[in-house]
Amino acid sequence: MASSNSNSSKWDYDVFLSFKGADTGKGFTDHLYSALVRDGIHTFRDVNEIDSGEEIGPEYLQAIEKSRFSIVILSKGYASSTWCLDELVHILECRKEGGHAVWPVFYDIDPSDVEELKGSFEEAFAEHEKSFKDDMDKVQGWKDALREVAYLKGLDLQKHWDGDMGREIVRQESSTDPGKRSRLWLQEDVIDVITDRMGTKAVEGLILNLPGLKQSFSTKAFKKMKKLRLLQLNCICLEGSYEYISTKLRWLCWLEFPLKSIPPDLYLETLIALDMRYSSLHQFSEEIKSLKKLKFLNLSHSHELTKTPNLEGLPCLEKLILKDCVSLVEVHDSIGILGRLLLLNFKNCKSLKTLPGSICALSSLKKLNVSGCLKLEGLPEDLGSLKSLVVLLADGTAISTIPETIGNLEKLKILSFHDCHLIFSPRKFPQTMNIFPASLQELDLRRCNLSDSMIPHDFRGLFLLQTLKLCGNNFTSLPASIGNLPKLTKLLLNNCKRLEYIPELQSSLETFHANDCPRLQFINMKFWRGGELKLNGCRNLKCLQGFFNLEPLGVDVVEKILGTCGLVTEKPFPAVEVHIINNLTRTAIISPLQALCEKSIYSIFLPVKDIPTWFSHQNEGDTISLQVPALDPGCKVTGFLISVVYAWEDSLESCYLSPNITVINRTRNFDWMYDPRVTFFPCEVEQDMMWLSCWLFENEINEKGIVDMSWRFQDEVEEGDQLDVLIDMGFGIVVKRCGIHLLYHHNDLQGSQSNDILAAIPHACFSRHHGRFMMSSRLFLTFDRNCHEVTCHEVTLARRWHDVQSFKRWSNKREQRVNELPDFYR
Repeated sequence: MASSNSNSSKWDYDVFLSFKGADTGKGFTDHLYSALVRDGIHTFRDVNEIDSGEEIGPEYLQAIEKSRFSIVILSKGYASSTWCLDELVHILECRKEGGHAVWPVFYDIDPSDVEELKGSFEEAFAEHEKSFKDDMDKVQGWKDALREVAYLKGLDLQKHWDGDMGREIVRQESSTDPGKRSRLWLQEDVIDVITDRMGTKAVEGLILNLPGLKQSFSTKAFKKMKKLRLLQLNCICLEGSYEYISTKLRWLCWLEFPLKSIPPDLYLETLIALDMRYSSLHQFSEEIKSLKKLKFLNLSHSHELTKTPNLEGLPCLEKLILKDCVSLVEVHDSIGILGRLLLLNFKNCKSLKTLPGSICALSSLKKLNVSGCLKLEGLPEDLGSLKSLVVLLADGTAISTIPETIGNLEKLKILSFHDCHLIFSPRKFPQTMNIFPASLQELDLRRCNLSDSMIPHDFRGLFLLQTLKLCGNNFTSLPASIGNLPKLTKLLLNNCKRLEYIPELQSSLETFHANDCPRLQFINMKFWRGGELKLNGCRNLKCLQGFFNLEPLGVDVVEKILGTCGLVTEKPFPAVEVHIINNLTRTAIISPLQALCEKSIYSIFLPVKDIPTWFSHQNEGDTISLQVPALDPGCKVTGFLISVVYAWEDSLESCYLSPNITVINRTRNFDWMYDPRVTFFPCEVEQDMMWLSCWLFENEINEKGIVDMSWRFQDEVEEGDQLDVLIDMGFGIVVKRCGIHLLYHHNDLQGSQSNDILAAIPHACFSRHHGRFMMSSRLFLTFDRNCHEVTCHEVTLARRWHDVQSFKRWSNKREQRVNELPDFYR
């Protein structure tokens, strides 16, 4: 931490740096900090590694308050840190109180991602909303802070470095008289030049930011700046005649413009860009005759603006941005003549109820944004005439029906109506009609109140669709046509509380999220090739076809497998219940006994304390070895059964559930490894549990007719082979006994028990299951011994175990086992 100077000034530091260390701490931030210090700028930077889960300390809040200026380095991971977000909230509070300036730096990100909370920022807040579900006001405060800082003038990274050299060249133009330099940006220099009226015709660009101060200067200070082309002012009041302002202005950025209308004597006809965000404008002066060269007009956050100007005098306008003009109620009909307009943004214009039909004449328009227009009830019926439209955003509006002509938008790639209560009328959109244009690549219908009767049934025409977002809706299943989207790579179904069934999905899918769908039971992903899969909170998921399925455990199966070993319970068999721990869905539920089939391994878990007596090889502890006996002619090993008896270690309140079975063929130098994503505990957690799994040698033939042996058990066990079985159920789980029993084709040297077992196991359990590992993190389980309840926690939230010697010993033992495996596996 930088040390403070001992002086009587209000400020201890010139600059406070706010940044995410993991993103920028060892690179960009180091260089920036060094440059600031080298120039004599006293800078506060936290040099410690701070846990993003910790609360910000008072010394950091004080450091912000004692700094003149904050530089906020916004990187991809910034919003994932609650520390950074709390820092940002306090920085902006100091700004509002006056005297503290803020300058954001957008490091390797698009500023719109920050402002609109997209990309990594959207992902970060999805996690925050879960973690802080009881304090959503705090989360909203973070969102508001990010949007606010994005509105401030930021630094593009490349321009910053091209500038940490260009600015020195400009300074050398006149080292003693800043009024003779071509560009002025240092606050002290600019204030001196304006106050003492030192400006000359050499000045072409001037920047003065005084946020929170609202200082006034005379317009006469600009009288000699005849070549001024770029002018940026922030929180500045100019008094006097505006005829002194240069008539050669090309770019005018005046944030928090203080007047109710544009002064008629302010010459703007040479302007290409006009940025007056946060202005006090009530109307855009009708007296302005022509802005024939203007291409960019931004009046966002002008809360007093009630209507747009007559736009006939702006024939070259390409971008019109009116975000958060909350009093805007009228859009002038002349907007339709803007033949070159590319971007039209009315986001968060909360009073706007209608759009003029003339916008349908905007032949060049590529992006239309009306998101957050809470009172906007519809879009013009002739919307399909916008032949150049690529992006249409209408999130959080009062729109309930979509214009029938929307299918005519031949270039539309992104369409978003999330948080609109849409009605897909069968009368207007029969199921055989393509509602949406075939050009769509991204469709967002999150929280649109879609039920089974209202969800579009025909997705077949969307051959180019890559992203489909349907989160927070009320349907129970998806239409089968969703499996006919050949380009679909991302499907989001989070928080669909009534969703029960998902039909066959395309093999092109790379990202699939269905978090917090409590009724979801079946997903068909048998053609999935792998990627990002998130099913957190899907506590009733029974089948992920292509990977695993759970099914009721029949009495006949148990009787044939157990033989003389009965259930240790006073309840009748159908009433026996167990804890089902699912690492894939991050859930723990109590359920009747279930059978698990995963990767063609069939498993049952029973609350019994012994291994079946007919198991040919048994041993105390977590390892067992055997040598395959001599085989009769025509007989071969077809698989084996493995049984494990385990229990929660009495002395521990928590455990790290990470079950693993490894079978090593020492003779042939290869191994098989299995770590199920679903595991079971008895309801009385102190009791023993027996896990019995059936492993069959059966190669998979893929769609190209090639035998896939990358994960299946190969039938390479022959007489004389030495097999070792290693079992690890996780930290805090004791393996009491284990056993292995070989299965043979036709002739069972141990009797008929194996054939009876195979006959009892449903054949479907061995059909075409993918062998790819499910990428899900393990869970810590905590058992409350008073109320006998099991709760789940992410491993990262229980790091205290990493400091316990017993955990380290277990971890080292497991690592040592892996290192001793044959090179083929490692």
